[in-house]
Amino acid sequence: MEAETTRQAELVAFSNRLAEEERRLLAEADDLKAGHESVKDEWVKLEMEQSRHDLHVSTAKQRYADWQRAIETAKYGRDVAIKNAEYLRYECDQEIKRANELNMKLASYDACWDTEHCIEDFVSKRIRDYLKMSRLERCRVVVEQRKTSNRKTQPAWNKTSMSFFKRGTSCATNLVLLIRQTTPRFTSVASRFNVA
Repeated sequence: MEAETTRQAELVAFSNRLAEEERRLLAEADDLKAGHESVKDEWVKLEMEQSRHDLHVSTAKQRYADWQRAIETAKYGRDVAIKNAEYLRYECDQEIKRANELNMKLASYDACWDTEHCIEDFVSKRIRDYLKMSRLERCRVVVEQRKTSNRKTQPAWNKTSMSFFKRGTSCATNLVLLIRQTTPRFTSVASRFNVA
């Protein structure tokens, strides 16, 4: 009987120890579960942080690529602007040259008109004599009429025309040179009077 009581007491004690161990294991399991959830939450946070970091890196790379493209575009635009400026400078120079040529032609036409007007006045009075004149004499008439129309250049005309007519030449080139030396506006007179 005593042995039976002892045996039951041992079983109760063992049962109590098992229950205690079970409670302890359940508590540890709950702690581990809570720790697991905490680690899981931390992992999710880390993944979110990694995702934000990747997005930031991707945005930075995209921004850098955009800046590089903007720099390349600006360089290309600068090169195009330089080429355009050079072309416009060239065009401006060409326009200035054309304007100078037109001004020279205009001055030449103006001078020719003045000279022809003088000759027409002379010819209207002495048409028959004029038609009988040689080319050299006609050139002399041009020079004489020009001398009377522009007193400022008369000394230069006298000197140059005398040396010109002393040589007895009737070359159109020399006439043009003579006229150019005395007055720059007369650049195409010879061609208007058929001086050969």
